[in-house]
Formats: sequence, structure tokens, C-alpha cells
Amino acid sequence: MSEQLAEQGTQCALVNWEGFSLKYMQLMAVGMGGRALADLIDVWVKHLETSGLPDLFMLRVKWQGATGPDYAMELVDGDMKCVDIAAWCAAGSDEAPMDAMLEQTVEAQFVEVKGPRDRLSDTQIVWLERLNAARIAAVVCYVQEPKKAPVAATSKKRTKKADAAVGKQSTTEKSNPPTKKSKRIPPPHVPIEIFDY
Repeated sequence: MSEQLAEQGTQCALVNWEGFSLKYMQLMAVGMGGRALADLIDVWVKHLETSGLPDLFMLRVKWQGATGPDYAMELVDGDMKCVDIAAWCAAGSDEAPMDAMLEQTVEAQFVEVKGPRDRLSDTQIVWLERLNAARIAAVVCYVQEPKKAPVAATSKKRTKKADAAVGKQSTTEKSNPPTKKSKRIPPPHVPIEIFDY
């Protein structure tokens, strides 16, 4: 920890000092595991690129015991038995030591999010393969559009004669010129919402 604090602020193209707290980065490292983290850093050093990395990095700490120190139990969600990581990272180091977290199950995974008309790019596929080769969980989450509700029919039928009587353009005639049809992008090649790549 003293080494990290001594180097903090040193200019480096691959480091954003304001991005995450030391506690959060420690949890990320524990969640990924030492070997996987070393493999990921090796890839970054060799390729010096982050284009195509998944959109999200998800981190979860499952609390194992039914009881624990008072400070820790205040940070555990009663239903999910997961630690509120943001609150834990914001707490002072004396109040929330890292040792308490190391005794818990820390899970981490990268998630690439794709919409209904979106597909994985070549660089995204390469990163998913790199992450999985490093034994880091990397998944794709396909977001599906909600089904549209049927449009209710109008109760009153209008005629050309009735519209002409009140000086309106007939609703049975097209009032807008036809629009150019957009190209349809095919749906994702995998029909499930989340899968391990």
C-alpha cells in the first residue's frame, strides 16, 4: 500500500489516479484472482490498447457469516447478503479493514451490453476471448426491447364527406409523404439474454 501511495500522481498513460480508490482496486484484484490479473496486465502491456473492452466491470462481495463486526453488518444488505461496496470504500480504513473483505466471497466479471440491433465488433470479440483465456469471467448481455402493446382502434369512423364539411383534410387520405425505409439490422446471432462467451 505504501508503494501505491508513494507513486500516486506520477504521470502515466495507462493510469487514472482519480478513477478508483485503493480499496476498490484491491477488491477488483481479489475478485479477478492473482493469476488472471497478471494475465490481463500482460495483455495490456503487450498491446497497449483498451478499445473493445467490455462496457461494465461488475463486482460483488457476498457476506459469508450470519454475524460480524458492527461496521461490517451495517454495510450488508439483509436480503441479498451482499456488501454495499461504495459505502465500504467510503468508510475510513480503521472502520472497514481489508482483512474483513478477504474472508468473504468476492466475485468479478466483465459485461458487454448489446441492444436489439447491435452486434459484437471484431475488437470486442478479441477482448472477450482474451479475458476468457486469462480465466476472467466475461459475458455478453443482450438487452431486448419490450413488446409493444397493440394500438387501440378509434371508436368513431371518419369519412371524407364529414371531414370536408368541417374543412379538415380527410383522415382516410395520406397527409404525409412516404418516408424512406431504413435498413433493418439483423437481430443478434445469439437469442439468449446473457451467456458466457
